[in-house]
Amino acid sequence: ASGESQQCLPCKAEIEYNAFPGGQCHPCPLGWETGCDKWDVEQGSRRLDPGSIPGKDGEVWHISGGYLRLLECPPGFILVRDEQRPDDDICLECLPGTYSKVAARWGGSLSVPRAEFALPKCRPCMEGATCPGGSVIIPVQGFWKPCDEDCGDEDAA
Repeated sequence: ASGESQQCLPCKAEIEYNAFPGGQCHPCPLGWETGCDKWDVEQGSRRLDPGSIPGKDGEVWHISGGYLRLLECPPGFILVRDEQRPDDDICLECLPGTYSKVAARWGGSLSVPRAEFALPKCRPCMEGATCPGGSVIIPVQGFWKPCDEDCGDEDAA
């Protein structure tokens, strides 16, 4: 033995995470920006509670293959997840003039492998309304009432 020792270095706070004790550090997924080191590996899949991690309200993440992966985005977002690029998972919000009223689940109709395919999944705002983006539909006064939980997926996507 040469007398040299190896030292484990901690992941970089706020920008890297480790899915397993003693495992490899990975950069935060694109959808996290910072704070992925706050993930509690022991909890497995979980929906992030409002305010628990800024910007992550309603998202569902889990550990898969040693990576933090996105499972669900709240209404108003399209889920982007490519199995070959785990660091690129993100919920992309529908832009002004469009909307989505249902949650986007991995493998579902509002899930795409690359960001450039996401925004066309949002529905265009209908006549008589203003859509500032996300899941918000604001009807012109006296014109119509938008659907809520009573709408089917085909009406509310």
